[in-house]
Amino acid sequence: MDQLSQEIINNIISFIPHHISKPDVPTWDLPPALPSLAAVSRSFQRAVERRTFQSLLIQTSDAELTEFEKIFSISHRRLNLRTLFVNFLPAEGEGWDQYATDQDREADRESSTAILRRLWIVLGNWDENTPNNEIIPTIHLNLDISSFSRPSESRGDEDNHQPFVFSPVDLTDDAESFPAVPCIRRFDIVGDGPNWSPRVPAILTSKMPKVEQVRWDLGQDGDGWGRYYSMDKQYRSDLVKGIQATRLPSSVKDFTCYLKQPSHRTPGQALPKFVEDDAHDPVSCAIREFTRDCTNVTLKGPFHPSLFDPPKSGSGSEEQPCWQQMTTLHVEMALCSPDGSWLFRPERPIADVDLPEGLIDCTRLPPGYGDTEEELEEAEEFYQDHKDIIRPPTQYEYSAVALIPNDEKLNALLTAFARGCARMPALKVANLRIDFENEDNWPFQVICVGALHRLGYWDADIANGSGCCRVYLHVNEWRPTDATIEELKNIGVEMNDQPSTICFLPWGDFYD
Repeated sequence: MDQLSQEIINNIISFIPHHISKPDVPTWDLPPALPSLAAVSRSFQRAVERRTFQSLLIQTSDAELTEFEKIFSISHRRLNLRTLFVNFLPAEGEGWDQYATDQDREADRESSTAILRRLWIVLGNWDENTPNNEIIPTIHLNLDISSFSRPSESRGDEDNHQPFVFSPVDLTDDAESFPAVPCIRRFDIVGDGPNWSPRVPAILTSKMPKVEQVRWDLGQDGDGWGRYYSMDKQYRSDLVKGIQATRLPSSVKDFTCYLKQPSHRTPGQALPKFVEDDAHDPVSCAIREFTRDCTNVTLKGPFHPSLFDPPKSGSGSEEQPCWQQMTTLHVEMALCSPDGSWLFRPERPIADVDLPEGLIDCTRLPPGYGDTEEELEEAEEFYQDHKDIIRPPTQYEYSAVALIPNDEKLNALLTAFARGCARMPALKVANLRIDFENEDNWPFQVICVGALHRLGYWDADIANGSGCCRVYLHVNEWRPTDATIEELKNIGVEMNDQPSTICFLPWGDFYD
């Protein structure tokens, strides 16, 4: 066997099933097949390790991190690892219940920082401890935060399984001293229940000097903290501070970010006003600046026209234009805007309860926030009295209701989109999309295609083989104003001195 090349042995092992099959024995009870093959020879051991360690899932418990560090202390094993899934488990504090206080949150920040610091030190050492004659490992790191429970002796209500519902998982400022981890080439951070503080992905990403693809999934499904819009306000503030305090590594060319949107039950309902009329959105402008040198950007969430057309002076303005290397831009806008408006509204009013005082103006804090015992008790009583309003049991009860465009807001959005596209000289495709539930469930969409890029049969059948910039609109019977059309035509003028070809797509024929 040792006379065979390592490549041939690797190929043999790739065809071996994970378990030794036996009649009438379920898969989970079958003995594993690979360990015995690893004992055949050192070459077979390397082949088995190559297959076994290609993709791993670990949790951040002390035992699993210790075992992970021990296994990969052997340098050649690191080269086998391609994808590392890390299930982050925040430390469980004694006496916790689901309504964490400031003291609880500080303790959790310290424990979370210690857990991730240990992981970062292990991965960071891979670069330093790799022999000079060996290749430095490169991995895809997927960091997921798990749903978990902390038993509560003092309360037994249905929220007990969500201890972080009002307390996003965060890190202390000491996280800024984490070591660099050069081996990470792709980084995904996602949540499955508890929310990450938006500071966390910004800090961690900044510690990856060679990462090329980054995905922040901060738009968890479900209500989260519900209609405590003070939490959304803090979330937005933390996001801006986090990305302004760090830099996206210059190696990043592909960036994806899904942001959480304010909870709502029906379109058209009252929403908080995070951005004043005719003002720029700090979140949209910060994301734009953060991704200035990326070539592919995908965004989803409650963004604002200033994402595409930032202010010309003052806060949010650009000393040097952003997105000069951008080739592909995909933005899926939420129905609601940070200025408290709706891009679409119901054709007929939908009944919704009046929200209690303090929610819309972001002054009402959730349980666990307060300086005195009386304030903590009052916050908890308020939540218990209004739970079905703050975190309603169902959401989006409007699938059968037609939504009609908000002409003013959509024209402002398309105008900003057109101006943004006109300033991206390398642009191939920019896709602006708004998904909403209607009888067809098809998106409102505008696609800008650069003059030198081709987009299938649309170019021949709809744009009649136009050789200049094309703008395809999938907007049903709605039409932009003449002024907006002129802005869309001007994209082509700025790009290659020819007005864009404007094409309205048949309803149902959209870019997916």
